[in-house]
Amino acid sequence: MVKLFPRKDNILVIQRREKKSSTGLILLADNAQEANKYAEVLAAGPLVEDIKVGDIVYADISAGSLVEDNDDGIIGILSEDDILAIKEENSHE
Repeated sequence: MVKLFPRKDNILVIQRREKKSSTGLILLADNAQEANKYAEVLAAGPLVEDIKVGDIVYADISAGSLVEDNDDGIIGILSEDDILAIKEENSHE
């Protein structure tokens, strides 16, 4: 992937794919359930104040712009306003 540097208050995130054990069945995700998910911050623009690289955030990734959808997950660019919450380091999912 090309290295991207978000501008202004934009944030580059990856929503990692969950690893599921293979039983020979193909499981399709429900789009409604996938709309809001945890994502890892890969880069943040210069106007982003409270979010840093490596933070785990809860966001509506469909609100942003899709950059890439690959085996690792969905990479997208969100506005800082699209971030609904930041996960504390010691909290459990």
